[in-house]
Amino acid sequence: MDELDATHTGGTVRNLDVGDSPPSEAVVLAVADARGCDPLDLPPLNGALDPDALDSLFGDRVSGRARTGGRVTFEYADCTVTVTGTRDVFVDATD
Repeated sequence: MDELDATHTGGTVRNLDVGDSPPSEAVVLAVADARGCDPLDLPPLNGALDPDALDSLFGDRVSGRARTGGRVTFEYADCTVTVTGTRDVFVDATD
């Protein structure tokens, strides 16, 4: 994932668009990167929210056009994570 120049909450900002990966997978990868650990060392994402719902919320519309609005913030693996409709994920990994 490419680090962005913007900041959100003082944490680490990561680009959500990781090829064909769904948003739920991108969140796990971004949190692992921000925490400096292997993604497999993180708890399951479904303990924080429904990964399928996250993927549906930020997936393409039925027409195939990308969604560009919306935002969801949640706690995951001792981080505050914000996913936006502009395909960004913000990870605040401050302890």
